[in-house]
Amino acid sequence: MRIFIGIEIPQNLKDKIKKNIRFLEKKYKSFRWINQENYHITLVFLGDINPQKLPKIRSRVQKASFNTTPFYLFSSSLSVFPNRTLILHVRFQREKKLENLVNNLQKELQDYLKNTPQREFVPHITISRAKKPSKQQYLVLKKLLEKTNIPFEFKVDHLYLYSSTLTPHGSIYKKLAKIRLNP
Repeated sequence: MRIFIGIEIPQNLKDKIKKNIRFLEKKYKSFRWINQENYHITLVFLGDINPQKLPKIRSRVQKASFNTTPFYLFSSSLSVFPNRTLILHVRFQREKKLENLVNNLQKELQDYLKNTPQREFVPHITISRAKKPSKQQYLVLKKLLEKTNIPFEFKVDHLYLYSSTLTPHGSIYKKLAKIRLNP
């Protein structure tokens, strides 16, 4: 079972993002656009985990997040990660509480992260994936994304432990546990 810890995006903000990227979907029809119901922020990806270990993982997530009080996240812009494929995403402003929380989660779950490559944490919501275009097309896209601003904020007062099932039509996410931050 593929597992990750993440933050759910409120439905009204999912709707707002979707409304504001429609022009991109029309312009870049060949991109794989993420279903808005799957918008989330991944904090730590654990990979394939034996389901019997879920109670222990939940306990460790609770321990790692115990001293974290609720906080707000503020979107900043649309951007792109230029890896082997392009990942279009909504970026967020830096939030120290979130960065500390992710560090605590990584420390607490390090036994489960050994076989999963970890990248530097950048809070984001993936909205699309695509094959890497030419350098000129990439620069045009990047400039367009930087001009597209979707300002919003929301309060984070809980995390979710998710399972992720890969299908030919995209991933299916299921919430396995809700972990409240310390009020």
